Parts: sequence; structure tokens; C-alpha cells
Amino acid sequence: MNFALRLACAAALCAFSSGSSSGTPLAPRFEHFVLETLDAPGAARIVGTLRLGSSEQGAKRVLESDTRFAREARDESNVRVFEVEELFAGRAALTWREVSPGSGRTLSAEWNGQSNGLEVYECGAGAPVRERQISVEGALFPLYLQELVRTGRITSGSVPCFDPLGRTIERLTIKTAYEWDTERAGERARTVAIERTDGTLWGSYSFVGTRLVALQWQVGGARARAVDEAEFTRASAALEPTAPAAR
Repeated sequence: MNFALRLACAAALCAFSSGSSSGTPLAPRFEHFVLETLDAPGAARIVGTLRLGSSEQGAKRVLESDTRFAREARDESNVRVFEVEELFAGRAALTWREVSPGSGRTLSAEWNGQSNGLEVYECGAGAPVRERQISVEGALFPLYLQELVRTGRITSGSVPCFDPLGRTIERLTIKTAYEWDTERAGERARTVAIERTDGTLWGSYSFVGTRLVALQWQVGGARARAVDEAEFTRASAALEPTAPAAR
């Protein structure tokens, strides 16, 4: 099956299955997380925040993430990464923005139904890059892949996925481990591990039912823990840069 057809099917699946079985659009979903690392004594330290969103806007499904990383120097601005995926029945588009003091990077990737590949454009500190990525099998976008494993539509096997950081399509292997001692299946805990072909971790997701309670992007890296909006707001405020000391 060619690239355009596979990506069209993926976008259509998301667009048409995002609502309830009655055809009523699902309510918007927003989730909040704090990013934590363990200090030498084993105490957790908050080093960032993550906000995930999912909504239906007319004929499209919108998935978004906003990640903030604090710098070691507390008087420097945070690094922020924004991702938005817009999924239609016949088109899929991704926008990725990295914002940091003195630099930044913006990337867009789109399949518009008229092309036989993924149209990618990047601009930042260097010269702009425009290219077409071809994959016979197609490619998923990261947040949509996250939605597929959340709902259990993908639990194992391998899939191609577009990587905005490397600007490449990479093959990922998916494995799911369940905790079977939960009485009700809708509350059953499970962990989904997604790895690259070299065995490194692409993402590890912990769910209770379809609720995402934790995630991690690399072994030994920061771990995202689900919190309520109030705790998220407090953590975000605490991460704001402090004024440099007077000399």
C-alpha cells in the first residue's frame, strides 16, 4: 500500500473514530503533568511541566502538547516545545516549535491528499529546509500514536512514525504489559513501551484504563507524573526564572 493511501487511512481513522459510538463529538480533554528527576538522595525534583490536549474542531481532530523545561541557571528563561497535530479525513498536518533564549526552531509536516509523500519544512538558525519524505508504509505522527496506544488500538508490533526532532521517519516497536489483578477491565493498569530499532526508548506510557498517569521519553531521563490543574499551575509558577542577583 503506498504512502499517501496509508496516511490517508490513518487520518481518516482518527477523524471518524474520535467521537462516541453515537456520533456525538467527545468533550475536549486536557491533562497536566510535572516532569521530575531523582536527585542523588532519591528525592524527586520538578524540572518541567507538560500539558496535553485533545479536541474536535469542526471536521478536524486536534492533538496538542506544551512542554516546558527549566534551565539549571534559574535566572534563564525556560525552554518550551509546542506540538500541534491536525487530523482530517483527507489531510494530516503537524506543527512543532522549539523556543529557547536566543534561538528557536519551527517545523511543519503535512500530507494534503495531493502528494505521494510527507511534505516537511523547517526553519531556524540555519538555512530553511524543504523536503519530501517517502515511505511505502506511511507514517504516524507522535501524538496520534500516543492516542492509538491509549485507546488500545495498537498494543504490539511495529509502526513507522515521523520524528520532528530528527526530521526522519523511524520504525518503532510497541510492547504492552498488563496488570491483571484489577477487578474491572476499564480500570486495568498497563504500561506501553515503545522502542527504536537500536533498542533505545522512544517512550514509556503508564495507563489506568485510558487515563495517562505517567510517561517517560528516555531511560534515566525526566518522568512525567499526572497532577491536577492546581498543582500544575503551582509548578509552572515555581519554574519561572528568577531575577539575577544584584551586583
